[in-house]
Parts: sequence; C-alpha cells; structure tokens
Amino acid sequence: MYQCCFANLVPMLNFNSDLAGKDSTSSALTWFFWLVAGHPRVERLIYDELSSAIAESPENGPARLNYDELKKLRYLQAALSETLRLFPPVPINSRLVLSNDTLSDGTSVYKGWHADYSAYAMGRMERLWGPDSREFKPERWLGEYNVDFKQCDPFKFPVFHCGPRMCLGKEMAFVQMKSIAAAFVYEFKVIARDGGGIPERIVNPPYATSLLLKMKGGFHVKLQRWISLCRMNLYKVKPRKERDVLCLLLLLHL
Repeated sequence: MYQCCFANLVPMLNFNSDLAGKDSTSSALTWFFWLVAGHPRVERLIYDELSSAIAESPENGPARLNYDELKKLRYLQAALSETLRLFPPVPINSRLVLSNDTLSDGTSVYKGWHADYSAYAMGRMERLWGPDSREFKPERWLGEYNVDFKQCDPFKFPVFHCGPRMCLGKEMAFVQMKSIAAAFVYEFKVIARDGGGIPERIVNPPYATSLLLKMKGGFHVKLQRWISLCRMNLYKVKPRKERDVLCLLLLLHL
C-alpha cells in the first residue's frame, strides 16, 4: 500500500513543483516587465534602488546580489507585490468542503461543495484596495516616507493562499523574482512593442484564460542597454555571454 501511495505521490510533487515553482514565476515576471515598461517612473526608481545597493558592494553585479542584499530592495519588492496583486499567476482557486461548516460571516457550506475564490478579482476590488485599486502603485506597499515594506493580510492578498495551506515557497519566489528582475532592470531598458502596461490597458489587459494568468500572444519587447558613467567608474562588470541573456528570455517566455 505504501509503495502505491509513494508511486502516486512523486508525480504529483513533480507536477506541483514545476507549476508552482517555474511557470508561476515566469508568468509573474512577464506581467512585471509589462507594467514597468508602461511606467517609466517606477522603472527609474527600481534602477536607482539597484544602483545604491550595488554601490555599497562594488565587487558584486546585479546578478550576484546575496540574500541579505536582495532583502533590502524594498521598492523592487513593492513593485513585484503590486504586480502580483493585479496579475496573480493563479487567478482562480478552488477548495473542496470536507464537512459541513459555517464561515465567519455566517455563510453555511456543506460537504461536497466547491468553494472558489478569485485572487484576480480581489486584487481589483475598491472595497479592499481603495478607489485607485486598478492603478499600478508600488507605494501602496510602503510605509511612511516610502522606507519600510508593509506586510499585507494574506486573506486580503491571497496570491500565495492563506491559512494552514499557505505557500511554503513564498520567500523563495520573491528571491527568484528579485534576482531576475534586478539583473534585467539594471542592465536593460525594456521597451514593449504594445506600449506596456499603461494605466488604460491595466483595466482591460491582454491575458489568456488558462490555469495560469499568461499574456495573450506573449510579450514582445526590444531591449536597450543602459549606459551609466557612474556604473563604469564604480566597478567593472564582467561582460555577460549572449547565452546568459537568452536563458533569461526563455525563462520569461519573451
């Protein structure tokens, strides 16, 4: 019996690992770069934050920031969180009711029912996020003077689920996204063929309906390398091989 259970468990774990650890990250980063391409002010603030972080460790390039240095990138984390609010990788989720129960608001649910919720819809509700709920504003995740990152109630922001089954890989997901976003934003300006996630397009975005919230038709971009005299004076970065950039592009499904 145990061998049978284990045989079924391994494929399930592999499927969950691929879906939750790879595809969801690439989906989130695609929307992140789309939004940043449509908001030059946000792009510049992220770039400035990265410049400050790298200036403190001139021996490191953006692709070599360690865990502690990545944690200090609060504005980048705010921009990624704002992306996840507007474009959660898993837009709709479902749970099976195992026994009769009553929710905190008095709603009765019965065994065998499916309880569905939409993180996509919740992320755009004015009742939860205010009248600017459909605007891309990383500052909503920052405290006074835009210094500290504000944690959000997972029941308000269920992108990583909530309760006892909350995603164990949340912190790892942010490390992955920050690492890739930092390396890309610091080296390249992303120019979207469609103009990117300008405010008018956020209301009616080009998404494709599937298990994951992917961009319809893919994300077509042109990359323009930044030129910074300050960067050249502070430290020398070993030139990246073309294949390294290609790997990042493939990961992002660009």
